[in-house]
Amino acid sequence: MSDPTAEEEPGNAINDPATVDPATVDPATTADQSGIDQAGANQSPPPPVAEGLAADESPPPPEAADAPPAPSVGAALVSDPPDPPYDPDAPLVEGDTAGAVVGSEVAEVAEAAPVCPACNEVVGPEAKWCEACGGDLTGGGAPPIATPDAKPLPPCVSCAADGSEITDDGYCSQCGYKQPAERDHTETDLGALAGVSDRGKRHRHNEDSFAMSTGDGFRVLVVCDGVSTTAHSEDASQLAADTASAFLAESVAADVAASDAALEALTVEAILAAQAAVSALPPSPEGEASPSCTIVASVLLLAPGAEEGRLIVGWLGDSRGYWIDTEGAHLLTFDHSWAAEQVREGVMTEEAAMADPRAHSITRWIGADAVEINPETATRTVVAGGKLLLCSDGLWNYRPTEAEMAEAVATHSEFAETPVALARSLTAMANELGGHDNITVLIAQT
Repeated sequence: MSDPTAEEEPGNAINDPATVDPATVDPATTADQSGIDQAGANQSPPPPVAEGLAADESPPPPEAADAPPAPSVGAALVSDPPDPPYDPDAPLVEGDTAGAVVGSEVAEVAEAAPVCPACNEVVGPEAKWCEACGGDLTGGGAPPIATPDAKPLPPCVSCAADGSEITDDGYCSQCGYKQPAERDHTETDLGALAGVSDRGKRHRHNEDSFAMSTGDGFRVLVVCDGVSTTAHSEDASQLAADTASAFLAESVAADVAASDAALEALTVEAILAAQAAVSALPPSPEGEASPSCTIVASVLLLAPGAEEGRLIVGWLGDSRGYWIDTEGAHLLTFDHSWAAEQVREGVMTEEAAMADPRAHSITRWIGADAVEINPETATRTVVAGGKLLLCSDGLWNYRPTEAEMAEAVATHSEFAETPVALARSLTAMANELGGHDNITVLIAQT
């Protein structure tokens, strides 16, 4: 955003000599310009015309010692000196009733405007509670505090303490963590599926985004991780997530019984639609990379009451998808990153690749300057009772193996019985372990 530029105010028509039309000024009342400002700005204005003089007569010249200063051109347009400020304690001059009228009006206003006895703020004549301090104006007890529409605060994003532990200034009374606002922490709870996205503890902004939707017998979940080295990556991630989710929801709703191959093709189309949308964002400033992000998108099809269903996942980048059941966590994606590709091609061991500074550099992404736009997909048959987990690397970096992720989900599921509770708990775990990156967790329970 650019800061607004202040505009110069036009001159006042009374006080600005440049605005005076010479044709409208009487030469007899206009002083020589050389007299302007010489007598001082604080001297008294000339006395009014004496009583008994005709309109076309001038008063006799005053004594030289008492001669008033020459008025300015601007002053020539003001025929009378300004009224002095009203002083309620000043004595009335004979024949002057203005002060009495003003004083009477002030007294009436004061009498008609009651004030709160607690804070002395003006209140309405029919008010029962003071809007400034909440004080009782009737003597009948304390004002109501809660409203029927009041919503409880969400749990602490760091330690998962109940929302009642959050102080008025936004700190958790249990762990002391400052609660984020706006985009720094977002949650969506749709019952059987839920998502949580958090800024973490090291980044200044949350560049992750997610989107979800449900339909008759299907659910759509999308996670996008903004590439922090590119401009406006949070815009790219949100646009990509929204675009892919909307495309999949509409396409799957039109044909829930589509084949696995058709659903994989739809998932690829959804990712390509997200790529087109992000590429159309305004260009980045010169020298900056175009807005970019990763994406992992999934469609879970499981009819109500069915024991078996289908899961389709597509992705670009290193955001991950897992299917978690009684046998453990099954990684559905493989990272499009430098380290993962070195290991997959047999060039380096996983330990050596992950120790390299290039380990987390992604090799595929969404953005106007993307090099390889070739989404990959995977399909899996799933059974009721399992969980779908989509996440950004802000979570899986702390539990990189399937066994570690399975253990984390199992441990947190013992006390987090709903998808939103589990997503919150896993997010809190990542923050407790350092919160080095943005964290996004989506859970769908079957």
